[in-house]
Amino acid sequence: MVWGSLVFVATGNMWLALACMLVLNLYSLLFSEILQKRWSTYYGYENCTVIQLHHVGAVPFAIGANWIFNKLGLSKIRWSPESIKERLGFIGEPVTLGLILGMVIGLLGNLDKLGTLAAWGNIMTIGISTAAVMAVFPRVAGLFAQAFTAITQAARERSVKSKSGREIYIGVNDATGYGEPATLISGIILIPIMVLVATIIPGNKVLPLVDLIALPFMVTALVAIMNGNIFKVVVSGTIWFSMGLVVATKYSGLFTKVASQFGVELPSPDALVTSFGILTKPIFGGLIFPAFLNESWLWIIILLVIYFVAWAWLRKNKQQVHDYLERTADGDAPVEA
Repeated sequence: MVWGSLVFVATGNMWLALACMLVLNLYSLLFSEILQKRWSTYYGYENCTVIQLHHVGAVPFAIGANWIFNKLGLSKIRWSPESIKERLGFIGEPVTLGLILGMVIGLLGNLDKLGTLAAWGNIMTIGISTAAVMAVFPRVAGLFAQAFTAITQAARERSVKSKSGREIYIGVNDATGYGEPATLISGIILIPIMVLVATIIPGNKVLPLVDLIALPFMVTALVAIMNGNIFKVVVSGTIWFSMGLVVATKYSGLFTKVASQFGVELPSPDALVTSFGILTKPIFGGLIFPAFLNESWLWIIILLVIYFVAWAWLRKNKQQVHDYLERTADGDAPVEA
């Protein structure tokens, strides 16, 4: 709806805005079908997957990045919660890592006030809160998994009875993957990295703030395709979200215009607001959305042709695609490191 609102405010054409939302959803569902088995296998939710546009948009990039990483032998650098724990002992425990990473984030946010007691209180609060998240969310994820079991079983039984041969996957909320240790650790590591990257990218106007806590949500596709290899996820996530900052900067003026129409009060007339969580999508924001924003009918037709060709190809080759993702998730010969 955000992308459609941007189109409507820019063009005044409601039908074009609706068409933009429809095409974006078609592509997101296509990417979800590519991801579904790998996500279900990795996160342990039988016949479930994520379908959120702002997460699955990374699927083509993640597949390409993982292929490059495997060719470069980066799968041999095996950063997983288990390997970290094995090497670091209790320091490698998710709760301890959460405490350390949280305190690092707190330090970065209080660099100018380290001489005050309040700053250190804030640092400790952030550290303990992050450690608590690392302890609580994996258990919450287990409850989610139990809740979906009956639904997925019923869906499979219905599919068998209909003799359609279709394997049904249920679209679930992205919070179901949040508590997985590699996902949490990768997202938390990316928080200070993206703040740093935002300050050095030429021409960037976006400083991620509120949405930073959503980074563990935003990397679930990367984590699943790269089988929880924290090193590969952090490297690819840095590249992906850096490109996304360029997209968010490009549309920050239009986003601010939409926000101001819905009662958002800006601190100054020159201030800009944007969404790191929604707009940092290079494929959707850089390739699909501009066609509707610029009312480029030829490019819109091309996008539809590409979609239907890709949809038809996936229908014929879905099993091969899923097998490929399973086979390459960990590289050819991963070594613990």
